[in-house]
Amino acid sequence: VSEAALDSQPPLIGGGASNGLIPEDGPQTLDAAILSESHFVTPGYFRVIGLPLVAGRAFAADDVRAAPLVMIVNETLARRAFGADGPIGKRIACCEGGPARPSWKTIVGVVTDVRTRGPASEVVPEFYVPLAQLPDEAWSWIQNTLTVVVRPVSGDPAALAPVIRDAVRR
Repeated sequence: VSEAALDSQPPLIGGGASNGLIPEDGPQTLDAAILSESHFVTPGYFRVIGLPLVAGRAFAADDVRAAPLVMIVNETLARRAFGADGPIGKRIACCEGGPARPSWKTIVGVVTDVRTRGPASEVVPEFYVPLAQLPDEAWSWIQNTLTVVVRPVSGDPAALAPVIRDAVRR
């Protein structure tokens, strides 16, 4: 394995969760929420799956709960939430909190769109949050499940499955 990361809902696997996101610049109502697929990931995730960043930065090791809360969005969500304006540095209410006390996350990056449910599926708004910034209750949002994604050095990636299962088990 050359690199590994975790995702709550990697492409083609399914599961995970979705959330209604409310851009700070728009109406602060549930009607204005943009239903989006969520991904809770570890740093390096975009490199591991080969998902290009088109603007901003990827997550870093210091994107933890005590730091400012950040988010990366796909191009579809960026367009839907902010139109032609660049989303970097803008904020979206997401995940925890509520109308009286929203949890604002600052957009630090934009990645290309992925057909998460398969090649014939529609592209949908998607967002990524660093796993280290999630509150404890987030484990119930993802059914206490994460998927290990790896980039092999060479050979058949499927041959790594038993080795990874054994490492996780230990």
